[in-house]
Amino acid sequence: MYGDSANSANSSFALLGYSGVGKSTSLNQLLMDYPQLIIHKIPGTEDRIPQIVYLVVNCLPNSNFNELYISIGKAIDRALGNIQPYYEVAIRKTVGLSSKMNKVIELIETFNIGIILFDEIQLIDFKHTKENSFEGFMTIVNATKVAIAVIGTEDAYSKMFINLRNARRVGTLINASNYTENDSYFKNIVSFMMNYQWFDTWIDCDDEIIDALKECSYGIIDQLISLYVMMHIDYFEKKGKKPKVNGDYVRMISKKYFPYMKQLNKLLRDPMADKNLKQASEETQKHLNELLKKSEEQNKSSQEKQIEFNDTMLNIMKIKEQIIQDIEDVGFERPEIENCFNKKIIDKGIENKTVKEIKKEIITELAKPKKQTTKKRKPTQEEMIQAII
Repeated sequence: MYGDSANSANSSFALLGYSGVGKSTSLNQLLMDYPQLIIHKIPGTEDRIPQIVYLVVNCLPNSNFNELYISIGKAIDRALGNIQPYYEVAIRKTVGLSSKMNKVIELIETFNIGIILFDEIQLIDFKHTKENSFEGFMTIVNATKVAIAVIGTEDAYSKMFINLRNARRVGTLINASNYTENDSYFKNIVSFMMNYQWFDTWIDCDDEIIDALKECSYGIIDQLISLYVMMHIDYFEKKGKKPKVNGDYVRMISKKYFPYMKQLNKLLRDPMADKNLKQASEETQKHLNELLKKSEEQNKSSQEKQIEFNDTMLNIMKIKEQIIQDIEDVGFERPEIENCFNKKIIDKGIENKTVKEIKKEIITELAKPKKQTTKKRKPTQEEMIQAII
Protein backbone atom coordinates (compact mmCIF):
# COMPACT_ATOMS: atom_id res chain seq x y z
CA MET A 1 0.00 0.00 0.00
CA TYR A 2 3.02 2.29 0.33
CA GLY A 3 5.12 3.28 -2.67
CA ASP A 4 8.84 2.49 -2.45
CA SER A 5 10.80 5.51 -3.66
CA ALA A 6 13.42 3.15 -5.06
CA ASN A 7 10.94 1.51 -7.40
CA SER A 8 9.69 2.86 -10.71
CA ALA A 9 6.26 4.44 -10.85
CA ASN A 10 3.27 2.23 -11.54
CA SER A 11 2.18 2.42 -15.15
CA SER A 12 -1.44 3.00 -16.06
CA PHE A 13 -3.38 3.88 -19.19
CA ALA A 14 -4.82 6.69 -21.31
CA LEU A 15 -8.32 6.08 -22.65
CA LEU A 16 -8.79 8.57 -25.47
CA GLY A 17 -11.32 8.87 -28.28
CA TYR A 18 -14.14 10.83 -29.87
CA SER A 19 -16.84 12.41 -27.73
CA GLY A 20 -19.72 9.99 -27.24
CA VAL A 21 -17.87 6.73 -27.91
CA GLY A 22 -18.51 5.57 -24.32
CA LYS A 23 -15.25 6.34 -22.48
CA SER A 24 -16.80 7.49 -19.19
CA THR A 25 -19.47 4.80 -19.37
CA SER A 26 -16.83 2.09 -19.85
CA LEU A 27 -14.80 3.53 -16.98
CA ASN A 28 -17.81 3.44 -14.64
CA GLN A 29 -18.57 -0.14 -15.70
CA LEU A 30 -14.98 -1.13 -14.95
CA LEU A 31 -14.89 0.52 -11.53
CA MET A 32 -18.12 -1.18 -10.44
CA ASP A 33 -16.08 -4.38 -10.07
CA TYR A 34 -13.82 -2.86 -7.39
CA PRO A 35 -14.50 -1.52 -3.88
CA GLN A 36 -13.41 2.10 -3.65
CA LEU A 37 -12.66 2.10 0.08
CA ILE A 38 -11.17 -0.73 2.13
CA ILE A 39 -10.65 -0.48 5.90
CA HIS A 40 -7.82 -2.76 7.00
CA LYS A 41 -7.83 -4.03 10.59
CA ILE A 42 -4.42 -4.46 12.23
CA PRO A 43 -4.47 -7.78 14.18
CA GLY A 44 -4.21 -7.41 17.96
CA THR A 45 -4.95 -3.68 17.92
CA GLU A 46 -7.85 -1.30 17.48
CA ASP A 47 -6.03 0.50 14.67
CA ARG A 48 -7.56 0.79 11.23
CA ILE A 49 -5.81 1.67 7.97
CA PRO A 50 -8.00 3.24 5.25
CA GLN A 51 -7.16 2.39 1.66
CA ILE A 52 -8.77 4.27 -1.24
CA VAL A 53 -8.37 1.93 -4.19
CA TYR A 54 -9.15 4.54 -6.84
CA LEU A 55 -10.16 8.17 -7.23
CA VAL A 56 -12.10 9.59 -10.16
CA VAL A 57 -11.37 13.29 -10.61
CA ASN A 58 -13.68 15.20 -12.96
CA CYS A 59 -11.75 17.95 -14.71
CA LEU A 60 -13.56 21.27 -14.91
CA PRO A 61 -13.75 23.42 -18.08
CA ASN A 62 -10.82 25.85 -18.40
CA SER A 63 -9.37 24.65 -15.08
CA ASN A 64 -5.68 24.77 -14.14
CA PHE A 65 -3.59 22.64 -11.78
CA ASN A 66 -4.66 24.71 -8.82
CA GLU A 67 -8.26 23.61 -9.46
CA LEU A 68 -7.11 20.09 -10.28
CA TYR A 69 -5.50 19.67 -6.85
CA ILE A 70 -8.68 20.98 -5.20
CA SER A 71 -10.69 18.46 -7.25
CA ILE A 72 -8.51 15.67 -5.85
CA GLY A 73 -9.49 16.78 -2.32
CA LYS A 74 -13.15 16.76 -3.40
CA ALA A 75 -12.81 13.23 -4.80
CA ILE A 76 -11.26 12.05 -1.49
CA ASP A 77 -14.22 13.50 0.43
CA ARG A 78 -16.59 11.69 -1.93
CA ALA A 79 -14.75 8.38 -1.51
CA LEU A 80 -14.86 8.66 2.30
CA GLY A 81 -18.52 9.67 2.29
CA ASN A 82 -17.92 13.13 3.76
CA ILE A 83 -21.12 15.12 3.35
CA GLN A 84 -19.37 18.30 4.43
CA PRO A 85 -16.19 18.89 2.35
CA TYR A 86 -13.12 18.57 4.54
CA TYR A 87 -10.12 17.66 2.39
CA GLU A 88 -11.34 19.84 -0.47
CA VAL A 89 -11.37 22.80 1.93
CA ALA A 90 -7.96 21.82 3.34
CA ILE A 91 -6.35 21.91 -0.13
CA ARG A 92 -8.23 25.07 -1.10
CA LYS A 93 -6.91 26.90 1.99
CA THR A 94 -3.34 25.86 1.28
CA VAL A 95 -1.49 28.80 -0.29
CA GLY A 96 0.70 28.24 -3.36
CA LEU A 97 0.75 25.53 -6.04
CA SER A 98 3.80 23.84 -4.51
CA SER A 99 2.15 23.68 -1.07
CA LYS A 100 -1.02 22.25 -2.62
CA MET A 101 1.09 19.60 -4.35
CA ASN A 102 2.70 18.63 -1.02
CA LYS A 103 -0.74 18.42 0.59
CA VAL A 104 -1.91 16.09 -2.16
CA ILE A 105 1.18 13.90 -1.61
CA GLU A 106 0.36 13.76 2.12
CA LEU A 107 -3.25 12.69 1.42
CA ILE A 108 -2.22 10.06 -1.15
CA GLU A 109 0.06 8.45 1.44
CA THR A 110 -2.46 8.86 4.29
CA PHE A 111 -5.19 7.06 2.38
CA ASN A 112 -2.91 4.73 0.37
CA ILE A 113 -4.51 5.76 -2.90
CA GLY A 114 -3.88 3.25 -5.68
CA ILE A 115 -4.80 5.09 -8.86
CA ILE A 116 -6.13 8.52 -9.79
CA LEU A 117 -8.25 8.71 -12.95
CA PHE A 118 -8.72 12.11 -14.55
CA ASP A 119 -11.92 12.17 -16.59
CA GLU A 120 -12.44 14.75 -19.38
CA ILE A 121 -8.74 15.69 -19.22
CA GLN A 122 -9.07 17.81 -22.39
CA LEU A 123 -11.08 20.40 -20.43
CA ILE A 124 -7.94 21.62 -18.66
CA ASP A 125 -6.75 24.97 -19.96
CA PHE A 126 -3.48 23.75 -21.48
CA LYS A 127 -2.62 27.12 -23.01
CA HIS A 128 -2.38 28.85 -19.64
CA THR A 129 -0.95 25.92 -17.70
CA LYS A 130 2.82 26.08 -17.34
CA GLU A 131 5.07 23.17 -18.21
CA ASN A 132 6.41 23.06 -14.64
CA SER A 133 2.88 22.26 -13.40
CA PHE A 134 3.01 18.97 -15.30
CA GLU A 135 6.48 18.36 -13.98
CA GLY A 136 5.15 18.99 -10.48
CA PHE A 137 2.45 16.44 -11.11
CA MET A 138 5.07 13.90 -12.10
CA THR A 139 6.80 14.70 -8.80
CA ILE A 140 3.67 13.42 -7.05
CA VAL A 141 3.85 10.21 -9.07
CA ASN A 142 7.54 9.70 -8.25
CA ALA A 143 7.04 10.44 -4.55
CA THR A 144 3.99 8.24 -3.96
CA LYS A 145 4.10 5.73 -6.85
CA VAL A 146 0.40 6.36 -7.37
CA ALA A 147 -0.80 5.28 -10.81
CA ILE A 148 -2.23 7.96 -13.10
CA ALA A 149 -4.84 7.41 -15.83
CA VAL A 150 -6.39 9.97 -18.14
CA ILE A 151 -9.69 9.80 -20.01
CA GLY A 152 -10.55 12.30 -22.70
CA THR A 153 -10.67 13.17 -26.37
CA GLU A 154 -7.89 12.17 -28.73
CA ASP A 155 -6.30 15.61 -28.84
CA ALA A 156 -5.64 15.65 -25.07
CA TYR A 157 -2.66 13.31 -25.29
CA SER A 158 -0.48 15.56 -27.43
CA LYS A 159 -1.48 18.62 -25.38
CA MET A 160 -0.73 17.18 -21.97
CA PHE A 161 2.22 14.90 -22.53
CA ILE A 162 4.63 16.86 -24.68
CA ASN A 163 7.66 14.79 -23.74
CA LEU A 164 8.46 11.11 -23.33
CA ARG A 165 8.98 11.08 -19.56
CA ASN A 166 5.48 12.44 -18.93
CA ALA A 167 3.84 10.15 -21.49
CA ARG A 168 5.62 7.13 -20.01
CA ARG A 169 3.92 7.68 -16.65
CA VAL A 170 0.52 7.12 -18.23
CA GLY A 171 1.56 3.94 -20.01
CA THR A 172 -0.70 2.14 -22.47
CA LEU A 173 -2.68 4.28 -24.90
CA ILE A 174 -6.14 2.84 -25.58
CA ASN A 175 -7.91 4.21 -28.65
CA ALA A 176 -11.56 4.25 -27.57
CA SER A 177 -12.66 5.15 -31.11
CA ASN A 178 -11.32 1.96 -32.72
CA TYR A 179 -14.66 0.17 -32.67
CA THR A 180 -16.29 2.89 -34.81
CA GLU A 181 -14.37 1.55 -37.84
CA ASN A 182 -15.32 -2.10 -37.20
CA ASP A 183 -18.38 -2.90 -39.33
CA SER A 184 -19.06 -6.35 -37.86
CA TYR A 185 -18.86 -4.94 -34.32
CA PHE A 186 -21.24 -2.13 -35.26
CA LYS A 187 -23.68 -4.63 -36.80
CA ASN A 188 -23.61 -6.54 -33.52
CA ILE A 189 -24.43 -3.40 -31.52
CA VAL A 190 -27.35 -2.54 -33.84
CA SER A 191 -28.78 -6.07 -33.65
CA PHE A 192 -28.75 -5.93 -29.82
CA MET A 193 -30.25 -2.44 -29.84
CA MET A 194 -33.07 -3.34 -32.22
CA ASN A 195 -34.28 -6.08 -29.89
CA TYR A 196 -35.90 -3.13 -28.12
CA GLN A 197 -38.39 -1.54 -30.49
CA TRP A 198 -41.92 -0.17 -30.25
CA PHE A 199 -42.99 0.27 -33.86
CA ASP A 200 -46.41 -1.00 -34.97
CA THR A 201 -44.77 -3.87 -36.87
CA TRP A 202 -41.49 -5.63 -36.16
CA ILE A 203 -38.54 -4.14 -38.09
CA ASP A 204 -35.78 -6.56 -39.04
CA CYS A 205 -32.17 -5.57 -38.58
CA ASP A 206 -31.26 -5.72 -42.28
CA ASP A 207 -28.24 -4.38 -44.14
CA GLU A 208 -30.16 -1.33 -45.44
CA ILE A 209 -30.94 -0.07 -41.92
CA ILE A 210 -27.47 -0.99 -40.58
CA ASP A 211 -25.75 0.93 -43.40
CA ALA A 212 -27.98 3.98 -42.85
CA LEU A 213 -27.38 3.94 -39.08
CA LYS A 214 -23.61 3.65 -39.63
CA GLU A 215 -23.69 6.46 -42.19
CA CYS A 216 -25.61 8.81 -39.89
CA SER A 217 -23.99 7.97 -36.54
CA TYR A 218 -20.45 7.31 -37.87
CA GLY A 219 -20.34 4.27 -35.57
CA ILE A 220 -20.35 6.38 -32.39
CA ILE A 221 -22.60 4.58 -29.91
CA ASP A 222 -23.92 7.73 -28.23
CA GLN A 223 -25.05 9.12 -31.59
CA LEU A 224 -26.44 5.72 -32.61
CA ILE A 225 -28.66 5.45 -29.54
CA SER A 226 -29.78 9.08 -29.77
CA LEU A 227 -30.70 8.54 -33.43
CA TYR A 228 -32.64 5.36 -32.56
CA VAL A 229 -34.52 7.15 -29.77
CA MET A 230 -35.47 10.01 -32.11
CA MET A 231 -36.74 7.48 -34.68
CA HIS A 232 -39.24 6.22 -32.11
CA ILE A 233 -40.29 9.67 -30.90
CA ASP A 234 -40.86 10.89 -34.46
CA TYR A 235 -42.77 7.67 -35.25
CA PHE A 236 -45.01 8.08 -32.17
CA GLU A 237 -45.84 11.69 -33.05
CA LYS A 238 -47.02 10.87 -36.58
CA LYS A 239 -50.79 11.05 -36.86
CA GLY A 240 -52.67 8.74 -39.18
CA LYS A 241 -50.60 6.51 -41.45
CA LYS A 242 -47.26 5.61 -39.92
CA PRO A 243 -44.03 5.98 -41.96
CA LYS A 244 -42.12 3.00 -43.28
CA VAL A 245 -39.06 2.36 -41.13
CA ASN A 246 -36.14 1.77 -43.50
CA GLY A 247 -32.82 3.30 -44.50
CA ASP A 248 -34.44 6.41 -45.99
CA TYR A 249 -36.39 6.97 -42.76
CA VAL A 250 -33.15 6.78 -40.75
CA ARG A 251 -31.53 9.39 -43.02
CA MET A 252 -34.60 11.66 -42.78
CA ILE A 253 -34.47 11.51 -38.95
CA SER A 254 -30.74 12.28 -39.02
CA LYS A 255 -31.23 15.28 -41.30
CA LYS A 256 -34.19 16.56 -39.26
CA TYR A 257 -32.83 16.14 -35.72
CA PHE A 258 -29.04 15.91 -36.25
CA PRO A 259 -28.21 18.57 -38.86
CA TYR A 260 -24.62 18.92 -37.60
CA MET A 261 -23.65 15.28 -37.94
CA LYS A 262 -22.94 15.18 -41.67
CA GLN A 263 -20.45 18.03 -41.67
CA LEU A 264 -18.80 16.66 -38.52
CA ASN A 265 -17.90 13.43 -40.30
CA LYS A 266 -15.13 15.32 -42.09
CA LEU A 267 -14.02 17.12 -38.92
CA LEU A 268 -13.71 14.25 -36.44
CA ARG A 269 -9.91 14.33 -36.57
CA ASP A 270 -9.74 18.10 -36.75
CA PRO A 271 -8.62 19.99 -33.57
CA MET A 272 -12.07 21.65 -33.48
CA ALA A 273 -13.89 18.33 -33.86
CA ASP A 274 -14.60 17.80 -30.16
CA LYS A 275 -16.02 21.30 -29.75
CA ASN A 276 -18.32 20.91 -32.75
CA LEU A 277 -19.38 17.40 -31.77
CA LYS A 278 -20.08 18.53 -28.24
CA GLN A 279 -22.19 21.43 -29.54
CA ALA A 280 -24.17 19.08 -31.77
CA SER A 281 -24.71 16.62 -28.91
CA GLU A 282 -25.90 19.41 -26.64
CA GLU A 283 -28.32 20.68 -29.30
CA THR A 284 -29.68 17.17 -29.80
CA GLN A 285 -29.99 16.53 -26.07
CA LYS A 286 -31.79 19.85 -25.65
CA HIS A 287 -34.28 18.97 -28.38
CA LEU A 288 -34.75 15.49 -26.93
CA ASN A 289 -35.37 16.95 -23.46
CA GLU A 290 -37.95 19.36 -24.90
CA LEU A 291 -39.82 16.50 -26.59
CA LEU A 292 -39.72 14.38 -23.44
CA LYS A 293 -40.92 17.33 -21.35
CA LYS A 294 -43.78 17.94 -23.81
CA SER A 295 -44.72 14.26 -23.60
CA GLU A 296 -44.65 14.34 -19.79
CA GLU A 297 -46.87 17.44 -19.71
CA GLN A 298 -49.37 15.81 -22.05
CA ASN A 299 -49.41 12.66 -19.91
CA LYS A 300 -49.87 14.73 -16.76
CA SER A 301 -52.74 16.69 -18.33
CA SER A 302 -54.38 13.46 -19.47
CA GLN A 303 -54.01 11.95 -16.00
CA GLU A 304 -55.51 15.04 -14.37
CA LYS A 305 -58.49 14.95 -16.74
CA GLN A 306 -58.95 11.24 -16.04
CA ILE A 307 -58.85 11.86 -12.28
CA GLU A 308 -61.34 14.73 -12.66
CA PHE A 309 -63.62 12.49 -14.76
CA ASN A 310 -63.38 9.65 -12.22
CA ASP A 311 -64.24 12.02 -9.37
CA THR A 312 -67.27 13.34 -11.33
CA MET A 313 -68.52 9.83 -12.08
CA LEU A 314 -68.04 8.84 -8.44
CA ASN A 315 -70.16 11.82 -7.32
CA ILE A 316 -72.85 10.97 -9.89
CA MET A 317 -73.05 7.36 -8.71
CA LYS A 318 -73.41 8.54 -5.11
CA ILE A 319 -76.50 10.66 -5.85
CA LYS A 320 -78.02 8.46 -8.56
CA GLU A 321 -79.41 5.77 -6.25
CA GLN A 322 -80.77 8.35 -3.82
CA ILE A 323 -82.61 10.19 -6.62
CA ILE A 324 -84.04 6.98 -8.11
CA GLN A 325 -85.38 5.80 -4.75
CA ASP A 326 -87.00 9.17 -3.97
CA ILE A 327 -88.73 9.36 -7.37
CA GLU A 328 -89.88 5.72 -7.10
CA ASP A 329 -91.84 6.76 -4.01
CA VAL A 330 -93.78 9.22 -6.16
CA GLY A 331 -95.04 6.35 -8.30
CA PHE A 332 -92.73 6.14 -11.33
CA GLU A 333 -91.07 2.88 -12.43
CA ARG A 334 -87.36 2.39 -11.76
CA PRO A 335 -86.29 1.62 -15.40
CA GLU A 336 -87.88 4.81 -16.76
CA ILE A 337 -86.34 6.89 -13.94
CA GLU A 338 -82.88 5.47 -14.63
CA ASN A 339 -83.23 6.03 -18.39
CA CYS A 340 -84.26 9.64 -17.83
CA PHE A 341 -81.38 10.19 -15.39
CA ASN A 342 -78.81 8.79 -17.83
CA LYS A 343 -80.24 10.79 -20.73
CA LYS A 344 -80.00 14.00 -18.68
CA ILE A 345 -76.30 13.35 -17.95
CA ILE A 346 -75.54 12.83 -21.65
CA ASP A 347 -77.66 15.72 -22.99
CA LYS A 348 -77.24 18.50 -20.44
CA GLY A 349 -75.03 17.28 -17.64
CA ILE A 350 -75.76 17.73 -13.95
CA GLU A 351 -72.73 19.77 -12.86
CA ASN A 352 -73.41 22.62 -10.45
CA LYS A 353 -76.97 21.38 -9.79
CA THR A 354 -78.40 20.36 -6.45
CA VAL A 355 -80.01 16.98 -5.89
CA LYS A 356 -83.37 18.74 -5.48
CA GLU A 357 -83.01 20.48 -8.87
CA ILE A 358 -82.06 17.21 -10.60
CA LYS A 359 -85.08 15.38 -9.08
CA LYS A 360 -87.40 18.18 -10.13
CA GLU A 361 -86.15 18.08 -13.75
CA ILE A 362 -86.50 14.29 -13.93
CA ILE A 363 -90.01 14.29 -12.45
CA THR A 364 -91.04 17.07 -14.87
CA GLU A 365 -89.71 15.02 -17.78
CA LEU A 366 -91.44 11.83 -16.58
CA ALA A 367 -94.74 13.64 -15.97
CA LYS A 368 -95.02 14.85 -19.56
CA PRO A 369 -97.92 13.25 -21.44
CA LYS A 370 -96.78 10.29 -23.49
CA LYS A 371 -97.27 10.58 -27.22
CA GLN A 372 -100.01 8.26 -28.50
CA THR A 373 -98.59 5.99 -31.09
CA THR A 374 -100.91 5.21 -33.99
CA LYS A 375 -101.52 1.53 -34.17
CA LYS A 376 -101.06 0.27 -37.69
CA ARG A 377 -103.94 -1.60 -39.27
CA LYS A 378 -103.26 -5.20 -40.04
CA PRO A 379 -103.37 -5.73 -43.83
CA THR A 380 -106.09 -7.96 -45.25
CA GLN A 381 -105.33 -11.27 -46.99
CA GLU A 382 -106.23 -9.71 -50.34
CA GLU A 383 -103.77 -6.79 -49.77
CA MET A 384 -100.92 -9.19 -48.81
CA ILE A 385 -101.52 -11.29 -51.99
CA GLN A 386 -101.55 -8.11 -54.10
CA ALA A 387 -98.24 -6.93 -52.54
CA ILE A 388 -96.57 -10.27 -53.34
CA ILE A 389 -97.88 -10.21 -56.94
